[in-house]
Amino acid sequence: MYAQTQARRMTAVEALARGIPAELTTFVQKIYGLLAFSLVLGAAACWAMLQLMPTVAVRLRGGSSATIPSFPQWALWLLWGGTFAFSMVGNMARNGARQGEVSVTGLVGLIGMVLCSGAMLAPTIGIYVGLGMAGTVAAAAVVTAVTFTALTAVVFLTGKNFGFMGKLLLVAGIAFFVAWMVNAFFVHSAGFQWWLAAIGAILFCGYILFDTSSVVHYFGPGNLVVPAVISLYLDIFNLFIMLLVLFTGRRDD
Repeated sequence: MYAQTQARRMTAVEALARGIPAELTTFVQKIYGLLAFSLVLGAAACWAMLQLMPTVAVRLRGGSSATIPSFPQWALWLLWGGTFAFSMVGNMARNGARQGEVSVTGLVGLIGMVLCSGAMLAPTIGIYVGLGMAGTVAAAAVVTAVTFTALTAVVFLTGKNFGFMGKLLLVAGIAFFVAWMVNAFFVHSAGFQWWLAAIGAILFCGYILFDTSSVVHYFGPGNLVVPAVISLYLDIFNLFIMLLVLFTGRRDD
């Protein structure tokens, strides 16, 4: 019994050290390398947009003033549409013929999606910073990074296939999106948004488990480099947004 337990522990350690089966090493290295590049590029796009956006001074309830970005709503929707369209291009791009190979069309889709999403995030970040909540942004970024790392380790350490969560996440994701849109356009409740963000944070943690597991069990065998990076990037992006809302603590209207 002791020998079996030790053998299991060694297998888990080796799995964490290698991350994946030997034949998929190049594939996974390419995925996480591209993911790191995408996160840096997205942050750079966000920073660049922050420098370019016009600002406006607003007076707060306490009588003090703050300087926040002035960004038209139609431009945000345009960037959201660009994020969606480029992600579709990346997901539908032809697969590479060799392990870890990435098509040019796939890279264009990935880079376009990252640039649009980074720019789209800039007005939100600018508002937080302008209102003196830069610490909230930093806290959300740190917790997102720690959570993603921990959940990734869970998948690689246990070797568990979380593919069984796919249908549940799909239904939950659709319901969540509809509820978020209803609140954004009709309800306008800060309290409801806070609770949706709490649910969303749990939901996107589930997506991280599912998509990380899919790296080995689905994306890897099909050499789907760009779709894997897009999935993981959007998981991180959305988790960060949910945590931003949560950390504002706006539970009441």
